[in-house]
Formats: sequence, structure tokens, C-alpha cells
Amino acid sequence: MNQYWLALNGNDAQLWSHEWNKHGTCVSTLNPECYPKSAFSEHQDIVDFFSTTTDLFDKYNVFKALEEAGIKPDVNARYSLQQLKDAVRQKWGKEASFRCRSGALNEAWIYFHTAGRSTSADTFVQVDPLTGDNRCPTQNIRYLPK
Repeated sequence: MNQYWLALNGNDAQLWSHEWNKHGTCVSTLNPECYPKSAFSEHQDIVDFFSTTTDLFDKYNVFKALEEAGIKPDVNARYSLQQLKDAVRQKWGKEASFRCRSGALNEAWIYFHTAGRSTSADTFVQVDPLTGDNRCPTQNIRYLPK
């Protein structure tokens, strides 16, 4: 997490707490019997959530997919939404949703389906995002270096 999941404002613990509270609790369990007795210890659901999300980031690295398509951070370059969508579709066969702030790429969302509790990135199946879920202009998107 110290390598892949850092906060833009420098407060990593606050970001991680927010992500757990917003998303992690969806995979948490109020019934520890959902885990095999030998696999559950207190807070194991938290460890599983962050391990799985970092594994998913590694497996579906949008930054690498964009780079492989020739889309690189640059203060002068501009890209179309279609170029971004095509880069991800070319890599994994499904699109991602892109979110911009002030005309600059800010987030990329990949959507998945999974059945039941899953603690392995391999059990997540990528699906196309919701129709119209992109929040970027269609042209002149900046992809700024960080």
C-alpha cells in the first residue's frame, strides 16, 4: 500500500480509512463463520480487503495500459476520451470509466463481478462500466505527471 495507494494530500492513513469505511465494509463479515476457522483471525477481513485491492491494482494497472497505448503523462499532450477507453479495452477487453477534474485525468474505475466472498484478484471478472459513467470531456484531456 505504501507503493501503490498513496494519498494526494500526503495523509495515507486517512485515505486508507476512507477506503475501508466506504468499500471494505462491503466485503467485511458480521459472521466470522463465513471464514474457515483456520483462516480467520481478528481483523482478517481488513487484511484481505487491502491485499485483494492491491492485487487487483497490480493485475489491472491502468497506468501501464495507457502507457502501452502511447498515452503518457505530459503537461503539453492532450488525449480524447475514446483513446483512454480504447487503451483499456485493448488491454483487457473491457472499458474503464474515467473521471476528470478541470479537464485533467483524475481517476480510472474498473468494474468487476464476483460471487460471494473473494480474497483473490483472480476470482474477479471485469465487466463494462455503467453506460455514461465517464466524467471527462470527449476531447483535450490532460494527463498530468504526478
